Parts: sequence; C-alpha cells; structure tokens
Amino acid sequence: MTHMPKTPGCAAGRGGFLPFRRLVWSLPALFAVLFLLAAGHAGADDTPALLISEACGDNDFVWTLGFEDYLELYNPGRESVRLSDYSLQVKKKIVRLPEDVLEPGGYYVLRCGVSGYPGLSKSGFTATLLDQAGRAVDSVTVPECKNQVWLRQEGLSHLPSPGFANTPEGCGAWHASV
Repeated sequence: MTHMPKTPGCAAGRGGFLPFRRLVWSLPALFAVLFLLAAGHAGADDTPALLISEACGDNDFVWTLGFEDYLELYNPGRESVRLSDYSLQVKKKIVRLPEDVLEPGGYYVLRCGVSGYPGLSKSGFTATLLDQAGRAVDSVTVPECKNQVWLRQEGLSHLPSPGFANTPEGCGAWHASV
C-alpha cells in the first residue's frame, strides 16, 4: 500500500494530496485576482484621452504667449487624439478645438481670449472638455491665479511650462525654448 500524506486536520482517508487541497483553496483567490485585474484594466480604459494639465487665468509673466491666458491640454493615452473631436466649455461658451492631432504624451496650448476661445477669469474659472456627444470628459476648477499657473498635479505654482511637462525640468525646457 502506498503511503499518501494527509492534509493536517482532515479525517482519515479524506485529506487527499496536499497540492490538490492547496489548489482548491487557491481557486477562489485566483478568481479574485483575475476579477481585480479585469476591473483594473477596465478602469484604465476609462482614463480620458485628453486632459487639461495646466491653466493660467492671470498671465502677466508668460511673455512668449503674448501675456494671453492659456490652457494646456495633455494626451495621457497610447493613441493619437484628434482635437477637433472635442470642445472646450468655459461658463456658457462652447468652442470646438482646432483641427490638430495630439500624439501620445504630447501637449497642446490653447491661447484663451483670442481666436474665438473664451477668456479665463482672473478670479477663477471652470473649464470643461466635452466629447462629440457633449459629455464632459475632463473638468477643472481653477482658483484665482495671481501671477501663478495652475498645474493638475500640484495646484498653484510659479513654474509655468506651457507645452512642456509640468515639472521643474519642463519649466526649464520651456524657458530654454524661448
């Protein structure tokens, strides 16, 4: 007769092989992990293809933009984005974005208050990106920005970087480009 190790705590003859017992107990864990991975993947698809990453409603210091207020758009995805598939809403004014393509990881600066884009209030404002169906895909509320810029990750800052990453290095790269 072959000796088969029993799983501790099991009645004689019912323990079976320990690896099978571990497999049975690990199946619920495996399904839980698969469920969480699937949910995480679905969440990644919910990331907007276009975000407002920087804003300035009191531009007294970004001379390269003619001291005009601006919004910076960012593509966090892996695919190119047609800007004309989106509109910008500030207060009740809605304006379609230009016929440009924004590559993955790219930035695009909208000069506000000119070229038909709504101006930005120095005392704060809300800017919303709308998809073709008019649904909000991103919306930011920017507080009063007295000689400051608003950065998505940090809030108010003295480091403008229009068209570059919102980091000290991006600010340096922007300064070097002018």
